[in-house]
Amino acid sequence: MTIDATTGLEMQVKRPGEYYPFTFDFINLNVGETIASLSNITQLKRGSVAGSVDLVIDGLTHDSTKQAQVWINGGTNGEYYCITCTVQTSTGATRTCSGVLWIKEAC
Repeated sequence: MTIDATTGLEMQVKRPGEYYPFTFDFINLNVGETIASLSNITQLKRGSVAGSVDLVIDGLTHDSTKQAQVWINGGTNGEYYCITCTVQTSTGATRTCSGVLWIKEAC
């Protein structure tokens, strides 16, 4: 696991042309608490690249336990995006989980 030095969040990497599954692990849910539904996905560009474009986010799913996933396309080479997933849980609570996606053209 790679940690983003700026935010302290887990960082995943994709290339601009990839259609990429971004997974959120809601590991801090209480015992017996599960994901009931996804309510929102947001993205925030760090601004590392002038004129960077938004990500295309779709294919939202969850496994009814502690993981949610979105499929991401696009992005600007060199840009960092903070992606936040908001869910409703089986107890009625609203929970969030965030991660960083770095768009990098080459390995």
